[in-house]
Amino acid sequence: MLKDYAKLAIFLVIASACGGGDGSDIGVTTRVVTVSGDISFTPSANQFEVTSETVTDQAEDLFECQITLEKSTVIEYQLQSEDELTLRGQQLTRVASYEGADSVSGVDSNLFGTWTFGEDSVNGVSIEIQVTITPEELTYTNTCRI
Repeated sequence: MLKDYAKLAIFLVIASACGGGDGSDIGVTTRVVTVSGDISFTPSANQFEVTSETVTDQAEDLFECQITLEKSTVIEYQLQSEDELTLRGQQLTRVASYEGADSVSGVDSNLFGTWTFGEDSVNGVSIEIQVTITPEELTYTNTCRI
């Protein structure tokens, strides 16, 4: 009987050393997938076109973490306010302003910055997608927590 308690004590010491005291972060895996592309604007139509793309490691074993951005994709946008953006029909909120000095003639400079769709859960995977728009580039970052 004493041996069983000793085994339990050793297990608890090891488990405590591996994660938080409440066990909430034991086994949590975080993956960050990024895809970006150069863009060109058509200000009169409130849209931009992806002219090239760069993809980082795509967490291929997790469909929920994958992001695609294809060359020649045209993306419509509508700036609702300084802190709200509609991109491809979806609502985003501002996370950070653009700090660069570059601009695009005819495009409201409030469009540039980092925006988020917020956090969501898909098939038990927590995802948070952020979009960074600069005068030259569009970047999607998907942070997945399993």
